[in-house]
Amino acid sequence: MVYLDDILIYTETREEHVKLVHMVLKKLRAELYAKLSKCEFYQESVDYLGYQISHKGIEMDPAKVKAVTEWEAPRTRGSKPKSSKPLDWTMECQAAFEKLKRLFAEEPVLKHSDMDAPFVVQADASDVAVGAILLQASQVVLTFVGFFLWGTSLFLLFGGIFVILTYKNYGAFFPNQFFPLPGWLAILTAALLLLAGLLAVYNPVRNSHYSQGILMYLLLVLFCLETSSVAMTQVYSAKACYQLKSSLGHFFHQYNGSSPHHCSTEMVNSVHKQLKCCGIYNYTDWTEGLPKYLQNGHVLVPESCCKETFLDCNGDLNQSEKLFNEGCLMKLQKRLRFITQYMDWCCVLAICLEVLAAISNGILMKAPPAQDFHIMDSSAFS
Repeated sequence: MVYLDDILIYTETREEHVKLVHMVLKKLRAELYAKLSKCEFYQESVDYLGYQISHKGIEMDPAKVKAVTEWEAPRTRGSKPKSSKPLDWTMECQAAFEKLKRLFAEEPVLKHSDMDAPFVVQADASDVAVGAILLQASQVVLTFVGFFLWGTSLFLLFGGIFVILTYKNYGAFFPNQFFPLPGWLAILTAALLLLAGLLAVYNPVRNSHYSQGILMYLLLVLFCLETSSVAMTQVYSAKACYQLKSSLGHFFHQYNGSSPHHCSTEMVNSVHKQLKCCGIYNYTDWTEGLPKYLQNGHVLVPESCCKETFLDCNGDLNQSEKLFNEGCLMKLQKRLRFITQYMDWCCVLAICLEVLAAISNGILMKAPPAQDFHIMDSSAFS
């Protein structure tokens, strides 16, 4: 690169650097001269135009930073015009002055731009000035993880609603009143996952350390919620499966076909229709201990055991092909196993994405932003 009367040669490898230096020196033989005392070769960093340029990026000249940090506080002049007043330098002024110097010295190193990557221009304006930022998003992975977190939150939301609806429809068979708690935890986790996904998409663009810190804390909270949800789902599902047989037996043995509005009768009929099942294990339970009814010498079971395609079915066991074959216990246990496995896989997927998001966000927090900031007065746009 040639700027005014300076020549800067930069390469990624030493071999390439030697080759380019020889090429430049050959060009200078055409009656062009360079003063040897002003030449520097094989430098890992150079001070140029008030900046220190190296493989790490572009940073402020340490000598200039030192001059700022050693800057003394303003004092009242010994001889001052009559219209002037003594400087009132308070402790608050001194604290603000020291903070300003510290922030100036902590300016991050600007990374070298990747000319193959897209640039993003962000601008803001007021009545007196215009600000512009040129940056490049350095963590595409975090952006994609953010979109996947949104998708996972929808799956978790569906799982939480499914748990709550299962308890609402079959809560009488689950004595444990805390059974829907994992569902509510899943819904809360889904809401926080949406927020985490938003921050994951937002952080690579804005590169705000404040939002990056919030995302880290949010990912930790989500990890705790998901592990708690998995543990509670396993515990409550195991308890529900253990208690399910006795709960079903209680309602089925109290079934009263002659009283259709009886609590147990309504519950059994509802379960038969919703789960498409008959009896506890199968329809033969009605002949081996459950209440049964005779009509013209035929054993009848509840008409809710009839398949919907057979409109003439009256529950006659001699027409077993018209009855549901599977028992309600097996159906409910399958539903509980599905809920448990579904919630487990959703939480495992979410945890994997959160670990990836935490790693990407941590890299983004350590890496300085590739950006520059300029304040331009309004005359530049007139």
